[in-house]
Amino acid sequence: MTIERVGLIEAFVSFQMLYAGLSLFRWRDNVRSSASLGLGGVVLVMASIAAGLGCSALIGITFNASTTQIVPFLALGLGLDSMFLMVNSYSDIAASEISQEVRKLTNLIENGQ
Repeated sequence: MTIERVGLIEAFVSFQMLYAGLSLFRWRDNVRSSASLGLGGVVLVMASIAAGLGCSALIGITFNASTTQIVPFLALGLGLDSMFLMVNSYSDIAASEISQEVRKLTNLIENGQ
């Protein structure tokens, strides 16, 4: 990977962290704000990409252009989409009077996880 490509990935990840943090921040209710979940979601997706590429390197899979240039952006987009869906559906059912375990199960069922 070239230096320019690494800079592009860093800029894209920084933008995604900013977008996720600001879009999930509740300006009028800081207690129920989900901004940290947005930032954590970006970090988790990037860690899973790094782990996947690292495990691939350990077992000897050769890298090509799609592995290093397309897969990180695709995984980040799909991972953040799932994170936004889960945060949105959980915030819809969080006000109900059901137990925490049922809330989690309902959230996973609604999102197809």
